Amino acid sequence: MPVHQITRDEHGHQIGSDGTITVSLIGNGKMFKRRAIKGVGTEGAQEVCWLVCELDGVRVYQSGRNVIVSRADINP
Repeated sequence: MPVHQITRDEHGHQIGSDGTITVSLIGNGKMFKRRAIKGVGTEGAQEVCWLVCELDGVRVYQSGRNVIVSRADINP
């Protein structure tokens, strides 16, 4: 799973991308990565990286083609 890169555009908007999907955050919110290792200690262990955008208490979690919108604070 690709790790997200977070940058800012020329207008100061936060842009997050995993190389396939790009998420733009316009406004006074925050964008960050939430990472975990699933299956630690097994042959199937893998790194998981979610892109998280928060705006006015609502969070958008993106990983691959999956998107979750929630007020809950969730982890991979």
